Amino acid sequence: MKPIWRPTLKAIIISLLLFSTFLITFPAAAEVFQIQETSLYEFGHVGSIHISPEGKLLVVDDENELWVINPQTGSYLDYISFGYENLADITFASGQQLWWTNNVRGFGNFDLNTDQMQDWSVDLTNFPLDLQLGTIASFQNYIWLPTWYGETYGLFQFNPISSEICLYHFTGGLYAADIAVMNDQIWILDWRDKTLDSLFAFNPIDGNLIKYALSRNIGELAFLFVDGNELWWAEDKMDGAVVRFVPGSSEMNMTVYSLPTGTHPRNLYVDQGIVWYSDIKGTVGQLDPEKAPGLSTTISGINLGNLDSDPCIVLDDWGAYSLTPEPEGIFSWQINDIEMNLIKPGLHVFNLPENSAAYGIAVSNNYAWISDAGRQKLIRFALAEEAGTYITVIKQIINDNGGTAKPDDFKLTLDGEVVTNGVAVPVNPGTYSVGETLLPGYSFVIYSGDCDINGGVTVALGESKTCTITNRFDGNDHYIYLPLVIK
Repeated sequence: MKPIWRPTLKAIIISLLLFSTFLITFPAAAEVFQIQETSLYEFGHVGSIHISPEGKLLVVDDENELWVINPQTGSYLDYISFGYENLADITFASGQQLWWTNNVRGFGNFDLNTDQMQDWSVDLTNFPLDLQLGTIASFQNYIWLPTWYGETYGLFQFNPISSEICLYHFTGGLYAADIAVMNDQIWILDWRDKTLDSLFAFNPIDGNLIKYALSRNIGELAFLFVDGNELWWAEDKMDGAVVRFVPGSSEMNMTVYSLPTGTHPRNLYVDQGIVWYSDIKGTVGQLDPEKAPGLSTTISGINLGNLDSDPCIVLDDWGAYSLTPEPEGIFSWQINDIEMNLIKPGLHVFNLPENSAAYGIAVSNNYAWISDAGRQKLIRFALAEEAGTYITVIKQIINDNGGTAKPDDFKLTLDGEVVTNGVAVPVNPGTYSVGETLLPGYSFVIYSGDCDINGGVTVALGESKTCTITNRFDGNDHYIYLPLVIK
């Protein structure tokens, strides 16, 4: 008869392996997460979200509408008929002046202080072949207009002072999904070749053009974002990815972060190293690139030489006019519960309400803001504040022998810097020394709390510690009092 412990032990081992595989494969149970949402114009089609240099939140509606929002108060201005055609993109030339473009041939500027609009058109007289503008950038006192569709065009340079426009021809034209400025260069994503889409780096000083073959399909509306010395973009396609590109890096220039199956990313925003992306299929993602796995490759640029521009022409100035906003209002927020899942290390996914289509996304005033084109909503949810690192110095005084000193009479110090009694001081993680300057008649008794016998205190990231210094008034024994004689 075979001993029964062998197959039983084997079965136990197999069961444990299957159970551990189950834990690794399936995400943890969903957490309930709370969002706030408000309704926008029901017949519009809300699009991208932008943050002005002065911290205002601007929401672009493709149906020629612009919302200018104070993220702290929720107050807003609503501009109707903004851009006179299908509004495509905006950018800022200064704190108050923005530039816009539409999906045809029009572009212009708008002053948020005066509500004054000025617009131009890349007219058919000088540029008769098929042309569509799309994205826009401001750099070196010029406005840069790449063609979203332009088989024989490329990148337009516009002078706002003279209304002069110049064209840099790209070989085969230019199909710009998005444009951004970084390190004194203009970066353009080109979507024309699908599986061989490209990233261009254009030097506006000498016209030099470098092409990076991405070997990927980025989609027609891929969104480009600059974070320091890094370029990020969201691929506008089903099962698209979030991509990081580091120009000039000797290793791993491009890193691709895959997203859950069925995701269709549209926009992204990088805040304090965390990437937020929108998904028109109804979710929002939070990606930590330090924790999430990514596939890194090195790609090389091909120098295409210096581009020459056509002879510049002057566009007719359509003149300035006022654009009066709707009466100022304050959003009323409704609360809704959603689910949040940890899909894999470094990737959280928030499931928005049914029929949502997340489009624009930004982070401001400790909120993530999402434009929902599916339900014409503006959504926000509070971000968890990072735990601060603090040290508090506390003074205790024993005045039994007639002392009258108060805690703030002592000069308390943290690593030699004067601090206030009982006030938490933000610090970096590390070890610090707590000290004081004794007052006459008082003696040191003890350090207590989180500090050691010598007044040293060590604090880690996210910790808050206190150090208490106790003093005692020793009476008048150390002093000689002379009688006051009045003659």
